[in-house]
Amino acid sequence: MLKIFAAISASLMLVGCMSQISQVEKQEATDWKDHLKCLDYGFKKGTLDYGKCRMLVAQQRHQTDQARFNNSMAILGGYAQSQQRQGGPQALPPGAYRLNTPPIGSSGTITCHRMGNYTTCN
Repeated sequence: MLKIFAAISASLMLVGCMSQISQVEKQEATDWKDHLKCLDYGFKKGTLDYGKCRMLVAQQRHQTDQARFNNSMAILGGYAQSQQRQGGPQALPPGAYRLNTPPIGSSGTITCHRMGNYTTCN
């Protein structure tokens, strides 16, 4: 029993290290993309204009991330409101899920069914 506990503990520590490494690698990849983007714009590393470019690219990425977050929160808020109006969650067939935020220009709720790698919505 003690060996099993030790093995599980060791594997959990390794997973924690892997997630930290992947965060560092993700940040390095983002920095590299920003660097290449500013070089493509014609700025030379180490100049004031290059620094401004990196700052603007980071701000644009932050705005995009914030917009995605706000959109996610709006979708979740719409789901919560629809559940309150409907008196709780409605049962769906197995493998189906419901989109409570309809596409622009449509109304109502869209129900989607997933079969393997394919998804159909109506």
